[in-house]
Amino acid sequence: MENLLSVPKLGVTAIYFVLQNIRPCLHRAALIILISSIIVTLGNLADGVLASWASFFLVLLYAVFAVSWHRYSLIPGERNLKGFAVRLGMREVKYGLFALFASLLLVFIGIFLAASLPEEIALVLTAIVMLFPVCILAFFYPAIALDQPIRLGLFLTKAVEYSFSIVLAFLFWLLISGGLIGATAAISLIIGSILSSIVGGVIMALGLSVVFSVTLAVWISTVTFLYYNVIGLREYQETA
Repeated sequence: MENLLSVPKLGVTAIYFVLQNIRPCLHRAALIILISSIIVTLGNLADGVLASWASFFLVLLYAVFAVSWHRYSLIPGERNLKGFAVRLGMREVKYGLFALFASLLLVFIGIFLAASLPEEIALVLTAIVMLFPVCILAFFYPAIALDQPIRLGLFLTKAVEYSFSIVLAFLFWLLISGGLIGATAAISLIIGSILSSIVGGVIMALGLSVVFSVTLAVWISTVTFLYYNVIGLREYQETA
């Protein structure tokens, strides 16, 4: 039971950590929020192909923020960075490409299952199949962001050992994130009906970007704390 609740407990710790550091969190996310809001707004007006490219760019864009927050969560020196606190280097490119590959792989798995099985079975099986990659990625992402070696065998072993606990924390995070995103969308629609659809659309894009950035920071801190507790931290390189 203790092992089952270990990652959800880290999730609660991560919530407090992000709330206590909300200003540096938003500072790191500010430019990302602005650009993603523009992309989301333009993507809603564009055709399917352009919207797909916008989604891919968003994955790479948020990788920059994700790397910054992984490191902020664990490395004291990262909290003293002055000026623009996010960087774009090989670390961020590697993280973004890995995130993009993982996202595309999960999408292709979902499409394959949907095409091969009845709809109801495909939905359930897709949800189950996609939970195990979440457990593995919980160790891969922090390792990349923190300049740690990729120890596939160890990551797989720990992913299996902590699978139920990680899934429980992930579902808890999804519940909170979904609730906040739904509330933000509803408020934006109400404002849009009172003022104008354009104002409502802009507020929705901005609001969803802020909510997503903050909730993403919570999950990033959760898996970073998990990595430190379970795998440990070898020597790392401070951001220049």
